[in-house]
Amino acid sequence: MSVIQYSLICEDDVQKSFIENLLSHTRFSSITFQFNSKFYYQLKCRGKAEVLRKMKQAANWSFLYNEGYYCDILFVGIDYDDRDRSSFDNELKNLYDRIDGKAKEKTIIFFPVQAIEHWLLLLNYRKENSSVTKNISSQIESINRKEAKQRLYAKNDKNSIVTDVLSYADYDWLESNSQSFRALYNKLTAFLFKK
Repeated sequence: MSVIQYSLICEDDVQKSFIENLLSHTRFSSITFQFNSKFYYQLKCRGKAEVLRKMKQAANWSFLYNEGYYCDILFVGIDYDDRDRSSFDNELKNLYDRIDGKAKEKTIIFFPVQAIEHWLLLLNYRKENSSVTKNISSQIESINRKEAKQRLYAKNDKNSIVTDVLSYADYDWLESNSQSFRALYNKLTAFLFKK
């Protein structure tokens, strides 16, 4: 069984919870993931601007064995927000271009359209409509961020809702229904199974 050290920098704790849950997916059950909390808390971010400012430094830190920051994988979470959807691939490439060569190879950027709440809404839709085969991602991903958060959290406890949605997450379905999630899923799968 492989052991993979990982950490992340991201906009909020919902993104962190999402990645932790994704790594527990049965597709990756042959791998033991160890979270580098020292790395995470040293570079913890409060929003997109901080993630963008720290991502290059974080990628370079992932090589630091002696200081205790080493990671095999560094996840970087940034919401896509209101960018033009037809430019998704170019926007993602531009983010990767901010990171130096070898560090880029171990960095996986996740870039939800428009926000992580949209991926959670898609997963929630899947649970409630498991027999529906129609792809509704463009419908859900076109909801503005504020409304998406209101729909998802609906005045309930945010942490318990995120935990609930992630407890039945169908990542294979999400991969086939969301271009932005597919980019993360394919990059992660390729990284983990290239060895």
